[in-house]
Amino acid sequence: MPFDTLCAPRYTPELDIVIREFDGLAQRLVAAAQEARGIAAGTDWHARAAHVFHERAEAWALSVARLADLAEVARIESVQARAFARARVEVSCS
Repeated sequence: MPFDTLCAPRYTPELDIVIREFDGLAQRLVAAAQEARGIAAGTDWHARAAHVFHERAEAWALSVARLADLAEVARIESVQARAFARARVEVSCS
């Protein structure tokens, strides 16, 4: 939600975009990790290649899930930066 004061910093709308994009990124990364795990689970366990594929897909899914965690941390820090900027401006404009 936009912050409606004359003292609001000009970069707040950009932070809103950053926050929204990080949120979407985290969701897409989680979905990709889940899909990889689903594909790996559907492999034929009798073939050696299937075991190797499963191991690599699981490792990839774990890496992607970690990226989703980092995206969420970045989103949270962006929310905090936006709140800090708004609070600082409100104090200086009062």
